[in-house]
Amino acid sequence: MKTFFLFVLLSWVTGNPILAGAIILLIIGGSYLLYSRRLYRLRQAWLDLGRIRTLRAELAVNPDDAKGRSDLGAILVRKGRFAEALVELEKAITRCDDLPDTNFYLGWTHLALGRVEQGRRHIMRALELNPRFGYGEPHLRLGDFFFARGEYKEAIPHYEAFRAIHSSGVEGLYKLGECYVAIDEREKASDALREAVAAFRDSPWYKRQEERGWGRKARRALRRAGGA
Repeated sequence: MKTFFLFVLLSWVTGNPILAGAIILLIIGGSYLLYSRRLYRLRQAWLDLGRIRTLRAELAVNPDDAKGRSDLGAILVRKGRFAEALVELEKAITRCDDLPDTNFYLGWTHLALGRVEQGRRHIMRALELNPRFGYGEPHLRLGDFFFARGEYKEAIPHYEAFRAIHSSGVEGLYKLGECYVAIDEREKASDALREAVAAFRDSPWYKRQEERGWGRKARRALRRAGGA
C-alpha cells in the first residue's frame, strides 16, 4: 500500500508514470543492497576501521585515556585481533577494573589465547559487576570456549545461562542445541533449535543481518535432529 501511494505521488510530481516506476525500483533495489548481509558486513568493517584510526589518534595524544583504550580493545576483539587487543586491554584494566566491558573483553581475549583461568576470572568479574551485561554474552563466550574443545557438558550451563537472559539469541540457542545433540539429549536439542529458528524468524532486520548464518545452521540442525 505504501508503495502504491509513493507511485501515485511520484507520478503526480514527475508527470510520468514510467519514470515514477523506475524511481521506485531504484529505491527498492538500493534498500536491498543497503541491508543485504554482505554489504552490511562491509559497511560495519569500514566503520570499525575508521573507529580504530580515530581511537589510535586520540590515544597518541592522551595515552592515559583508559576508556578509549578499552573501546579500542573491544573493537579489536570483535575483529579477532586478539594479540593486539590484549596489549590495549591490559593497559586499560589497570585504570578501569570496575568496568564490566573491559573485564569481559579482556576475559574473552585470554580465552581466545588459551589462558583459561585468566579468561574465566575476568569474565566472572564482568558478571559480578553487571549480571546482565551484554544480554548474557559473557556466558555465551564461556560456552564457546568449552564448545570448541568438545566439552559439551561443561558448555551447556553457560549456554543455558545465556538463554535465561537473552531468550532470542539465535547463536546461543543454536549452540545449545548442538551441545544437546552431542550428548544425545534429542528432545532438549530439538527444543533449543526450534527456539533458535523461531527467534531468527521473529527478529528485526538488523539482527537478521548479524544472525542469518546461525539461523540457517539452526534450521539444518533441526532437520538432522528430526525436529523439523
